[in-house]
Amino acid sequence: MTGTTARRLPKITERGLDELRQRIGVKIHRTLEPWCREVTRDNICHYAHGIGDDGFLRKASCRIRRHNLEGDTLRINGTVVRKFVENGRYLVEITQEARNLDGELSVVGGGIVELPARA
Repeated sequence: MTGTTARRLPKITERGLDELRQRIGVKIHRTLEPWCREVTRDNICHYAHGIGDDGFLRKASCRIRRHNLEGDTLRINGTVVRKFVENGRYLVEITQEARNLDGELSVVGGGIVELPARA
């Protein structure tokens, strides 16, 4: 990327890492700010945030059902469908759906994540 299309990301610093380390174990409360701005990319980010550094996203899918106007707010709900072990891997299947503020179904998706075994 060059020119005005280049994306600037914040610099990773020791101070920033220390601030993030202090958040480990702190419950995230509901906010008014919607988390998803772009559904497909953000869904994968949600999985990554939820499964943590030791988890692995094995499969993800997303089907956009309707056009979303710019500035429209989507609420995404996720459900754990099943937990299972396959080939020694501890897996969790998740479904998600996004609805606009009128309750209309906008996006459906799902995925399978691998999590470390509990001790």
